[in-house]
Amino acid sequence: MKKYKNIRYISDTENCLEIILCEKSLIPYHVHNHVFHFTAGIITEGVIKININGKTDFYKKNDFFIIPPYTPHSITPINPYSMASICVNKKVVKKLSIDEIKHKIEDFLKENRLNFFTDSISRKFTNLTAYKLKFIKYEENFGINKNLKNRLEIYPENSINIYNMAKTEYISKYQFIRNFKTKIGLTPHKFLIQNRIRKAQKLIKENISLTEIAVNTGFYDQSHFIKYFKDIVGLTPTDYKMALEQNIDFNTKLV
Repeated sequence: MKKYKNIRYISDTENCLEIILCEKSLIPYHVHNHVFHFTAGIITEGVIKININGKTDFYKKNDFFIIPPYTPHSITPINPYSMASICVNKKVVKKLSIDEIKHKIEDFLKENRLNFFTDSISRKFTNLTAYKLKFIKYEENFGINKNLKNRLEIYPENSINIYNMAKTEYISKYQFIRNFKTKIGLTPHKFLIQNRIRKAQKLIKENISLTEIAVNTGFYDQSHFIKYFKDIVGLTPTDYKMALEQNIDFNTKLV
């Protein structure tokens, strides 16, 4: 198996959790955000450069990071890196206490024999408290029409004209684009495409054909869909499906 394909996704649908494991990867991730999840990650090998909301830092073995929803970020590998990430749905974070979330994550990790990540979560995941409070305040003062935001997030397959978007805010389309990017971190078009790809990821898990997924998520054709999917996810849809199914032995230990 090629090194760049050494990625594994493990989902716990009931508790709205997902673990992403990559081993000796060189996949970069361009600027994007996560609409529905808080993402926590730890580097187990190598060095990466992460730009979070315009601030760049280098992360090496044992370094830990948390990225709240809607926070624009990118990842650039400095050399082959291994990383364990866990995505927690924002509804879970807002509803439960940090201790309750930690217990759910720890149980999930133990079930999948990922003890090296469990220790790190226990020590460092309490940092989520500050991020949780900040995010709740952020959502309360979002500054973008909620109905429009929900349409872009839940029904991204439906194209929405920029001019019509701007009309909902009673401003020019150019001002709307500027305001949107300031608040979301992406232009409306990039945000729409990203959400189409996130919806496609969910549909792939349901074993729907790629041709049908491309149509159902608003893409003109399958090649158009594959291009954007690889740009955002780092893998082709076919490789992503393999990463959902494969069983890679991630035995990297943390000090």
